[in-house]
Amino acid sequence: MLTISQLAGYVGVSVRTVRHYHQLGLLTEPPRDHSGYRRYGADDVIALKRISTLARSGVPLAQIPGLLAAEPAEFGRAIAGIDAELETQIAELRQRRDDLAQLPSAERLCIPDEVAEILALERELGLRETTVEIERNSWILLSAAYPDMLAASLAMKRACLADAEYRALVVAMDAAVDWDPDDPRLVDLARTSMAVLQRLYPVEVARAEAAEWARTDEVTVGLLIEMNEQSSPAWLRLYELVGELTREGGYPDV
Repeated sequence: MLTISQLAGYVGVSVRTVRHYHQLGLLTEPPRDHSGYRRYGADDVIALKRISTLARSGVPLAQIPGLLAAEPAEFGRAIAGIDAELETQIAELRQRRDDLAQLPSAERLCIPDEVAEILALERELGLRETTVEIERNSWILLSAAYPDMLAASLAMKRACLADAEYRALVVAMDAAVDWDPDDPRLVDLARTSMAVLQRLYPVEVARAEAAEWARTDEVTVGLLIEMNEQSSPAWLRLYELVGELTREGGYPDV
């Protein structure tokens, strides 16, 4: 007669596995002898070997009792079904490996190539990494909330970056990231922002596109504001000042 450790070693499994099979009712648990140990015989070795062979082959533990009691034809059908499930799982794992291999760098995760190009250009302008990171995260958030508006937003951003005054404005905003929210220079920067906005995005165009941009829900706007507030209170104040100017200029409040 064998102890549980001898049984496990005889079959090539762990003692923990044997106990797990006992808990699931797959393997009958023998009574203890006078010394308090459970003793296993030949039938237990055979049963454990059959169970472990099925488990190693990928058979779900819940299906093992039925297979052990199945007639040959039923056993064959069950194995064929399990094999088909395993084939599906293998295909899914292969697809995951393919997807994993296609993942870009950590920075380019979740952003299209067009956004990566914009970030590269902003680095060329000398923007600090904090600013570039805010830009990247904003694109991720907007692309998740409004994927159908991404192409138009990217086209607008590229057109803006092609403008010298806009590029100068971006550099100025980058310099203002560490300013105090009460810094009076923010007022001048807001006026400069408004002048660039009026030239690149006239109020007539803004009004014509108001219905489309009105889809920007309060939740997404709140998340964007939260992101900017955490990174730069000065920028949050700047956006408030620009918002006041746009409303005064007749821009739709979307």
